[in-house]
Amino acid sequence: MKKQIALFLYALFLGAIFGAIIWGFLKAANITIEFIWDYLPENLSAPYYPIIVCIIGGIIIGMVQKKFGALPKDLPTVMQEVKEKGKIEYNNLHIILIAAFLPLMFGASLGPEAGLVGAIVALCYWVKDKYQHFFKEIGDLSTIGISSALSVIFASPLFGLVAPAEDKDNDFTLPKISKIAMYFAAIFGSLGVMKLLSIFLGAAGGIPRFGSFHISSPQEVLVVLPLIIVGILLGKLFNGSEHLFRKIFDSVKNLSILKAVIGGLILSVVGIFLPYTMFSGEYQMLDIMEIEMPAYILLITGVVKLLITNICIASGWRGGHIFPIIFSGICIGYGIAGLTGFNPVFCSAIVVAALATAVMRKPLAVSLLLLLCFTIDSIFLILIAAYLAAFITKVEFKKFPSAKTRKEKRVI
Repeated sequence: MKKQIALFLYALFLGAIFGAIIWGFLKAANITIEFIWDYLPENLSAPYYPIIVCIIGGIIIGMVQKKFGALPKDLPTVMQEVKEKGKIEYNNLHIILIAAFLPLMFGASLGPEAGLVGAIVALCYWVKDKYQHFFKEIGDLSTIGISSALSVIFASPLFGLVAPAEDKDNDFTLPKISKIAMYFAAIFGSLGVMKLLSIFLGAAGGIPRFGSFHISSPQEVLVVLPLIIVGILLGKLFNGSEHLFRKIFDSVKNLSILKAVIGGLILSVVGIFLPYTMFSGEYQMLDIMEIEMPAYILLITGVVKLLITNICIASGWRGGHIFPIIFSGICIGYGIAGLTGFNPVFCSAIVVAALATAVMRKPLAVSLLLLLCFTIDSIFLILIAAYLAAFITKVEFKKFPSAKTRKEKRVI
């Protein structure tokens, strides 16, 4: 009992440290982005400013990639490495944070979760090695780090608990009670420190919440499945373009600086015409809600942002894809609503749920994550969209045998 209490307090303390690190990282990123993208353009008359900034960013990011390799690692890679190797190297912890910070400050269409989770897990292993006599099961500590990091970044305790536990086959294994207590201790410590720092020193991020909606007509019931299919097709586009751009940029894999400069050039040129394709989309969601934009602009922006995110990652501008995916789904949902006249929150919730599930393959985690954006009364519809998307994307339709094959079978 004494050991369990000590471990509980230890997890609470570690969670508080994680929360402080994440708040500091996000706050620094926001200040830097405001300086580079708001203050400097207002005081400089440099033509083609986004192109200049992104090319400089590409050179710096390429140099870091060339010297230290492909950092930061994405969340699935971190979790797989923990599972297979039982450890993540922590001697380059500062490099992981720098590599995660650079794409954000230069306007990449990426989220911060990949670098922050990798850094937190690396820190967990450092703590474990320093205090081996206190914490024997190394996997527990790393999972606690992943859970608390995801909870703080997305302000969703349940998402932080479920995401590491739900596998790609949509199975969810609930941890033991003692582990759950430690998870929530770390999550409580992280969110508590994050909240306190945000109150006294200013918020460091957060996805805006959309209004509630109710299905008020038979027509809305009929469009649920088409909206789910739209989300699945967008997920297929994201996954397919990921492989395509990775293959294209791998052809110049020994030229890290050139790759990153090309990625920055594409990002900036597209961003001049479609500004919302840049950055994670976390703050731009407010504009989608408040500013009336043509439906075709919303649709094009949502689709192109999915492609730009993969171009960034493939070219060395590495980071997370969850925030851009949520933004793209909401953008396309609002675009569809503009064309059809349906409730935009209704359309967005279904499209986002299906899109995120098609990419992440974790319907329960996606549903809990989307409670960030949508009210609790929409959870039933989000669950339906997420699990239908998971079912449809897993179904493999068998091809009908050719006439020649059927004839050969009859002969046999």
